[in-house]
Amino acid sequence: DIDQSLWRKIEASLNDVFDSYMWAFFPSEKGKPTITEDWHRVCDVSMPAFMNYFNTMTLAYREQIIHRIQTWSSPFNNLIKESTGLDIERQLSIIFWIEEELQRGFDRFYDARDAFKGESAKFDGKVAQTDLTRQTAQERIPDHSVFAAKKFLDAAIDQLYIVEASALHAAFPDESEAFVKQFAARRGEYPKYFYPTEENPAETHPLFIADDGTIFCPASRMLLLALMRQIEKFLRTSSEKARFFKHRDLCLENQTADVLEAFPVVDKRVFRNVCETPEGNLEHDLLIQAGRTFLVVECKATAQKAPFRDPEKAYMRIRHDFRGDGGIQKAYDQAERLRKILLSDGTKRLW
Repeated sequence: DIDQSLWRKIEASLNDVFDSYMWAFFPSEKGKPTITEDWHRVCDVSMPAFMNYFNTMTLAYREQIIHRIQTWSSPFNNLIKESTGLDIERQLSIIFWIEEELQRGFDRFYDARDAFKGESAKFDGKVAQTDLTRQTAQERIPDHSVFAAKKFLDAAIDQLYIVEASALHAAFPDESEAFVKQFAARRGEYPKYFYPTEENPAETHPLFIADDGTIFCPASRMLLLALMRQIEKFLRTSSEKARFFKHRDLCLENQTADVLEAFPVVDKRVFRNVCETPEGNLEHDLLIQAGRTFLVVECKATAQKAPFRDPEKAYMRIRHDFRGDGGIQKAYDQAERLRKILLSDGTKRLW
Protein backbone atom coordinates (compact mmCIF):
# COMPACT_ATOMS: atom_id res chain seq x y z
CA ASP A 1 0.00 0.00 0.00
CA ILE A 2 1.02 3.59 -0.65
CA ASP A 3 1.06 5.67 2.54
CA GLN A 4 1.39 9.46 2.84
CA SER A 5 5.16 9.29 3.20
CA LEU A 6 5.52 7.34 -0.05
CA TRP A 7 3.09 9.65 -1.85
CA ARG A 8 5.22 12.66 -0.85
CA LYS A 9 8.33 10.87 -2.11
CA ILE A 10 6.63 10.09 -5.44
CA GLU A 11 5.45 13.68 -5.77
CA ALA A 12 8.92 15.06 -5.06
CA SER A 13 10.52 12.64 -7.55
CA LEU A 14 8.07 13.59 -10.31
CA ASN A 15 8.68 17.28 -9.68
CA ASP A 16 12.42 16.66 -9.91
CA VAL A 17 11.94 14.90 -13.25
CA PHE A 18 9.99 17.79 -14.75
CA ASP A 19 12.31 20.41 -13.26
CA SER A 20 15.33 18.66 -14.75
CA TYR A 21 14.09 19.47 -18.26
CA MET A 22 14.43 23.17 -17.52
CA TRP A 23 18.18 22.86 -16.97
CA ALA A 24 18.65 22.11 -20.68
CA PHE A 25 17.80 25.75 -21.27
CA PHE A 26 20.36 27.09 -18.79
CA PRO A 27 24.12 27.16 -19.37
CA SER A 28 26.31 24.68 -17.56
CA GLU A 29 29.22 25.97 -15.49
CA LYS A 30 31.59 24.61 -18.12
CA GLY A 31 29.76 26.31 -20.98
CA LYS A 32 29.24 29.74 -19.42
CA PRO A 33 32.29 31.42 -21.00
CA THR A 34 31.01 30.62 -24.52
CA ILE A 35 27.43 31.86 -24.04
CA THR A 36 26.42 34.23 -26.85
CA GLU A 37 23.50 36.52 -27.59
CA ASP A 38 22.27 33.99 -30.15
CA TRP A 39 22.21 31.30 -27.45
CA HIS A 40 20.08 33.54 -25.22
CA ARG A 41 17.77 34.36 -28.13
CA VAL A 42 17.27 30.66 -28.89
CA CYS A 43 16.51 29.76 -25.27
CA ASP A 44 14.21 32.76 -24.79
CA VAL A 45 11.98 31.22 -27.46
CA SER A 46 12.44 27.47 -27.03
CA MET A 47 12.20 27.23 -23.22
CA PRO A 48 8.71 28.76 -22.72
CA ALA A 49 7.45 26.90 -25.80
CA PHE A 50 8.76 23.61 -24.40
CA MET A 51 7.43 24.14 -20.87
CA ASN A 52 4.03 25.32 -22.14
CA TYR A 53 3.60 22.40 -24.54
CA PHE A 54 4.33 19.68 -21.98
CA ASN A 55 2.86 21.30 -18.86
CA THR A 56 -0.34 22.99 -20.03
CA MET A 57 -3.62 21.16 -20.60
CA THR A 58 -6.11 22.14 -23.29
CA LEU A 59 -7.74 25.32 -22.02
CA ALA A 60 -10.98 24.84 -23.95
CA TYR A 61 -14.05 24.40 -21.76
CA ARG A 62 -16.38 21.40 -21.95
CA GLU A 63 -18.79 22.77 -24.56
CA GLN A 64 -15.93 23.84 -26.82
CA ILE A 65 -14.38 20.37 -26.69
CA ILE A 66 -17.71 18.73 -27.55
CA HIS A 67 -18.21 21.19 -30.42
CA ARG A 68 -14.76 20.40 -31.81
CA ILE A 69 -15.36 16.66 -31.58
CA GLN A 70 -18.70 16.87 -33.37
CA THR A 71 -17.71 19.33 -36.09
CA TRP A 72 -14.27 17.94 -36.85
CA SER A 73 -15.38 14.31 -37.04
CA SER A 74 -18.83 14.58 -38.67
CA PRO A 75 -17.72 13.81 -42.27
CA PHE A 76 -15.60 10.88 -41.08
CA ASN A 77 -18.08 9.19 -38.73
CA ASN A 78 -18.27 5.95 -40.72
CA LEU A 79 -14.48 5.71 -40.90
CA ILE A 80 -14.21 6.20 -37.13
CA LYS A 81 -16.92 3.61 -36.48
CA GLU A 82 -15.09 1.06 -38.64
CA SER A 83 -11.97 1.58 -36.55
CA THR A 84 -13.46 1.72 -33.04
CA GLY A 85 -16.81 -0.02 -33.39
CA LEU A 86 -18.57 3.13 -32.15
CA ASP A 87 -19.68 6.27 -33.92
CA ILE A 88 -18.95 9.67 -32.40
CA GLU A 89 -22.41 10.38 -31.02
CA ARG A 90 -22.51 7.00 -29.28
CA GLN A 91 -19.12 7.59 -27.70
CA LEU A 92 -20.29 11.00 -26.50
CA SER A 93 -23.49 9.45 -25.10
CA ILE A 94 -21.47 7.01 -23.00
CA ILE A 95 -19.18 9.80 -21.76
CA PHE A 96 -22.21 11.90 -20.80
CA TRP A 97 -23.64 8.90 -18.92
CA ILE A 98 -20.36 8.45 -17.01
CA GLU A 99 -20.38 12.16 -16.13
CA GLU A 100 -23.88 11.79 -14.71
CA GLU A 101 -22.91 8.65 -12.78
CA LEU A 102 -19.95 10.43 -11.20
CA GLN A 103 -22.15 13.40 -10.34
CA ARG A 104 -24.65 11.08 -8.66
CA GLY A 105 -21.76 9.72 -6.59
CA PHE A 106 -20.87 13.23 -5.47
CA ASP A 107 -24.53 13.97 -4.70
CA ARG A 108 -24.65 10.89 -2.46
CA PHE A 109 -21.45 12.05 -0.77
CA TYR A 110 -22.83 15.55 -0.11
CA ASP A 111 -26.08 14.09 1.28
CA ALA A 112 -24.13 11.69 3.50
CA ARG A 113 -21.82 14.47 4.68
CA ASP A 114 -24.73 16.73 5.63
CA ALA A 115 -26.53 13.87 7.39
CA PHE A 116 -23.39 13.02 9.34
CA LYS A 117 -22.94 16.66 10.38
CA GLY A 118 -26.53 16.76 11.62
CA GLU A 119 -26.27 13.51 13.56
CA SER A 120 -22.89 14.56 15.01
CA ALA A 121 -24.45 17.77 16.33
CA LYS A 122 -27.27 15.78 17.94
CA PHE A 123 -24.82 13.33 19.47
CA ASP A 124 -22.59 16.12 20.83
CA GLY A 125 -25.66 17.76 22.35
CA LYS A 126 -26.59 14.51 24.05
CA VAL A 127 -23.03 14.03 25.34
CA ALA A 128 -23.02 17.60 26.70
CA GLN A 129 -25.89 16.65 29.01
CA THR A 130 -23.73 13.98 30.67
CA ASP A 131 -20.36 13.87 32.39
CA LEU A 132 -19.00 11.52 29.73
CA THR A 133 -16.24 12.27 27.26
CA ARG A 134 -17.09 11.86 23.60
CA GLN A 135 -14.99 8.70 23.35
CA THR A 136 -16.65 7.15 26.39
CA ALA A 137 -20.08 8.12 25.05
CA GLN A 138 -19.29 6.39 21.77
CA GLU A 139 -18.56 3.19 23.70
CA ARG A 140 -21.68 3.40 25.88
CA ILE A 141 -24.12 4.55 23.18
CA PRO A 142 -23.03 2.42 20.21
CA ASP A 143 -26.48 2.38 18.60
CA HIS A 144 -26.76 6.14 18.19
CA SER A 145 -27.70 7.16 14.63
CA VAL A 146 -24.43 9.11 14.25
CA PHE A 147 -22.58 5.84 13.79
CA ALA A 148 -24.91 4.68 11.02
CA ALA A 149 -24.48 8.09 9.38
CA LYS A 150 -20.69 7.69 9.59
CA LYS A 151 -20.86 4.31 7.87
CA PHE A 152 -23.08 5.80 5.19
CA LEU A 153 -20.55 8.62 4.69
CA ASP A 154 -17.60 6.19 4.50
CA ALA A 155 -19.44 4.13 1.89
CA ALA A 156 -20.19 7.25 -0.17
CA ILE A 157 -16.51 8.28 -0.05
CA ASP A 158 -15.44 4.81 -1.18
CA GLN A 159 -17.70 5.14 -4.25
CA LEU A 160 -16.34 8.48 -5.44
CA TYR A 161 -14.79 8.38 -8.94
CA ILE A 162 -16.02 4.82 -9.47
CA VAL A 163 -17.97 3.69 -12.53
CA GLU A 164 -19.78 0.42 -11.89
CA ALA A 165 -18.92 -1.95 -14.74
CA SER A 166 -22.25 -3.76 -14.40
CA ALA A 167 -24.19 -0.49 -14.59
CA LEU A 168 -22.20 0.60 -17.65
CA HIS A 169 -22.91 -2.70 -19.38
CA ALA A 170 -26.61 -2.54 -18.46
CA ALA A 171 -26.89 0.98 -19.91
CA PHE A 172 -24.92 0.15 -23.08
CA PRO A 173 -24.98 -3.65 -23.51
CA ASP A 174 -23.75 -3.58 -27.12
CA GLU A 175 -21.12 -0.85 -26.82
CA SER A 176 -19.64 -0.93 -23.29
CA GLU A 177 -16.94 -3.50 -24.08
CA ALA A 178 -15.66 -1.55 -27.11
CA PHE A 179 -15.75 1.71 -25.15
CA VAL A 180 -13.77 0.31 -22.20
CA LYS A 181 -11.23 -1.19 -24.60
CA GLN A 182 -10.80 2.20 -26.25
CA PHE A 183 -10.49 4.35 -23.11
CA ALA A 184 -9.36 2.11 -20.23
CA ALA A 185 -5.95 1.00 -19.02
CA ARG A 186 -4.87 -1.68 -16.54
CA ARG A 187 -1.86 -1.74 -14.26
CA GLY A 188 1.30 -2.56 -16.23
CA GLU A 189 -0.38 -2.24 -19.63
CA TYR A 190 1.96 0.57 -20.77
CA PRO A 191 5.38 -0.39 -19.37
CA LYS A 192 7.31 1.51 -22.07
CA TYR A 193 6.09 4.93 -20.96
CA PHE A 194 9.25 6.44 -19.53
CA TYR A 195 9.84 10.07 -20.52
CA PRO A 196 7.34 12.80 -19.55
CA THR A 197 7.69 14.20 -23.07
CA GLU A 198 6.22 11.01 -24.55
CA GLU A 199 2.48 10.61 -25.07
CA ASN A 200 0.99 9.98 -21.63
CA PRO A 201 -1.25 6.87 -21.71
CA ALA A 202 -3.26 8.33 -18.80
CA GLU A 203 -4.35 11.18 -21.11
CA THR A 204 -5.51 8.88 -23.90
CA HIS A 205 -6.91 6.16 -21.59
CA PRO A 206 -8.32 8.03 -18.54
CA LEU A 207 -10.35 5.09 -17.23
CA PHE A 208 -8.28 2.94 -14.84
CA ILE A 209 -9.24 -0.68 -14.18
CA ALA A 210 -8.13 -2.16 -10.85
CA ASP A 211 -7.14 -5.79 -10.41
CA ASP A 212 -10.65 -6.60 -9.14
CA GLY A 213 -12.27 -5.05 -12.24
CA THR A 214 -13.33 -1.79 -10.59
CA ILE A 215 -13.32 1.13 -13.05
CA PHE A 216 -11.98 4.47 -11.79
CA CYS A 217 -12.48 7.80 -13.54
CA PRO A 218 -10.55 10.50 -11.61
CA ALA A 219 -11.56 13.30 -14.03
CA SER A 220 -14.51 12.97 -16.40
CA ARG A 221 -13.30 15.93 -18.49
CA MET A 222 -10.30 13.82 -19.45
CA LEU A 223 -12.62 11.45 -21.30
CA LEU A 224 -13.67 14.25 -23.65
CA LEU A 225 -10.06 15.32 -24.14
CA ALA A 226 -9.03 11.71 -24.77
CA LEU A 227 -11.76 11.31 -27.38
CA MET A 228 -10.68 14.53 -29.11
CA ARG A 229 -7.02 13.44 -29.12
CA GLN A 230 -7.83 9.95 -30.38
CA ILE A 231 -10.00 11.26 -33.21
CA GLU A 232 -7.43 13.81 -34.32
CA LYS A 233 -4.55 11.32 -34.15
CA PHE A 234 -6.54 8.71 -36.07
CA LEU A 235 -7.68 11.08 -38.83
CA ARG A 236 -4.33 12.80 -39.37
CA THR A 237 -2.70 9.40 -39.93
CA SER A 238 -5.54 7.94 -42.05
CA SER A 239 -6.11 7.89 -45.79
CA GLU A 240 -8.45 10.87 -45.27
CA LYS A 241 -5.67 13.02 -43.80
CA ALA A 242 -5.77 15.75 -46.46
CA ARG A 243 -9.57 15.97 -46.37
CA PHE A 244 -9.53 16.13 -42.56
CA PHE A 245 -7.05 19.03 -42.49
CA LYS A 246 -9.10 20.92 -45.06
CA HIS A 247 -12.32 20.28 -43.14
CA ARG A 248 -10.72 21.33 -39.85
CA ASP A 249 -9.58 24.61 -41.44
CA LEU A 250 -13.09 25.22 -42.76
CA CYS A 251 -14.60 24.56 -39.32
CA LEU A 252 -12.32 27.19 -37.79
CA GLU A 253 -13.16 29.69 -40.52
CA ASN A 254 -16.90 29.15 -40.07
CA GLN A 255 -16.68 29.38 -36.28
CA THR A 256 -14.63 32.59 -36.49
CA ALA A 257 -17.06 34.09 -38.99
CA ASP A 258 -20.05 33.19 -36.81
CA VAL A 259 -18.46 34.93 -33.81
CA LEU A 260 -17.59 38.09 -35.74
CA GLU A 261 -20.95 38.23 -37.53
CA ALA A 262 -22.66 38.29 -34.13
CA PHE A 263 -21.01 41.61 -33.21
CA PRO A 264 -23.66 44.38 -33.12
CA VAL A 265 -22.03 46.74 -35.64
CA VAL A 266 -24.13 49.02 -37.86
CA ASP A 267 -23.77 48.58 -41.65
CA LYS A 268 -21.52 45.57 -41.23
CA ARG A 269 -20.73 43.34 -44.21
CA VAL A 270 -18.92 40.00 -43.97
CA PHE A 271 -17.21 38.47 -47.01
CA ARG A 272 -15.90 34.91 -46.87
CA ASN A 273 -13.20 33.41 -49.08
CA VAL A 274 -12.26 36.68 -50.76
CA CYS A 275 -9.82 36.28 -53.70
CA GLU A 276 -7.53 38.82 -55.34
CA THR A 277 -8.03 37.32 -58.83
CA PRO A 278 -11.11 36.09 -60.71
CA GLU A 279 -9.40 32.69 -61.03
CA GLY A 280 -9.64 32.26 -57.27
CA ASN A 281 -5.97 32.84 -56.49
CA LEU A 282 -4.59 34.60 -53.39
CA GLU A 283 -7.56 33.77 -51.19
CA HIS A 284 -8.33 35.44 -47.85
CA ASP A 285 -10.55 33.77 -45.24
CA LEU A 286 -12.62 36.72 -44.01
CA LEU A 287 -13.00 40.38 -44.88
CA ILE A 288 -15.32 42.43 -42.70
CA GLN A 289 -16.41 45.94 -43.62
CA ALA A 290 -17.96 48.40 -41.17
CA GLY A 291 -18.24 51.76 -42.90
CA ARG A 292 -14.72 52.80 -43.90
CA THR A 293 -13.11 50.29 -41.52
CA PHE A 294 -12.00 46.88 -42.75
CA LEU A 295 -10.98 43.85 -40.69
CA VAL A 296 -8.91 41.17 -42.43
CA VAL A 297 -8.97 37.75 -40.76
CA GLU A 298 -6.81 34.76 -41.67
CA CYS A 299 -7.55 31.49 -39.81
CA LYS A 300 -4.91 28.84 -39.14
CA ALA A 301 -5.90 25.56 -37.49
CA THR A 302 -2.51 23.84 -37.62
CA ALA A 303 -1.67 22.11 -34.34
CA GLN A 304 1.58 22.95 -32.57
CA LYS A 305 4.27 20.31 -32.95
CA ALA A 306 6.11 18.96 -29.93
CA PRO A 307 9.30 20.97 -29.33
CA PHE A 308 12.63 19.17 -29.22
CA ARG A 309 14.53 18.92 -25.94
CA ASP A 310 17.61 20.43 -27.56
CA PRO A 311 17.15 24.25 -27.50
CA GLU A 312 18.75 24.79 -30.93
CA LYS A 313 16.66 22.09 -32.63
CA ALA A 314 13.54 23.29 -30.80
CA TYR A 315 14.13 26.84 -32.01
CA MET A 316 14.57 25.71 -35.63
CA ARG A 317 11.33 23.71 -35.55
CA ILE A 318 9.38 26.59 -33.96
CA ARG A 319 10.73 29.03 -36.55
CA HIS A 320 9.95 26.66 -39.42
CA ASP A 321 6.38 26.07 -38.20
CA PHE A 322 5.88 29.79 -37.58
CA ARG A 323 6.82 30.57 -41.18
CA GLY A 324 5.08 27.57 -42.76
CA ASP A 325 1.88 27.67 -44.82
CA GLY A 326 -0.15 26.86 -41.70
CA GLY A 327 1.79 29.23 -39.45
CA ILE A 328 1.13 32.64 -37.96
CA GLN A 329 3.71 34.41 -40.14
CA LYS A 330 1.96 33.20 -43.30
CA ALA A 331 -1.36 34.47 -41.93
CA TYR A 332 0.20 37.87 -41.22
CA ASP A 333 1.74 38.07 -44.71
CA GLN A 334 -1.62 37.22 -46.31
CA ALA A 335 -3.49 39.82 -44.28
CA GLU A 336 -0.80 42.45 -44.83
CA ARG A 337 -0.99 41.98 -48.61
CA LEU A 338 -4.75 42.61 -48.58
CA ARG A 339 -4.32 45.57 -46.22
CA LYS A 340 -1.96 47.21 -48.69
CA ILE A 341 -4.43 46.64 -51.52
CA LEU A 342 -7.25 48.25 -49.56
CA LEU A 343 -5.09 51.27 -48.67
CA SER A 344 -3.75 51.78 -52.17
CA ASP A 345 -5.14 54.43 -54.52
CA GLY A 346 -7.76 53.71 -57.14
CA THR A 347 -10.53 51.14 -57.48
CA LYS A 348 -10.13 47.76 -55.79
CA ARG A 349 -11.59 44.60 -57.28
CA LEU A 350 -11.94 41.45 -55.20
CA TRP A 351 -13.71 38.21 -56.00
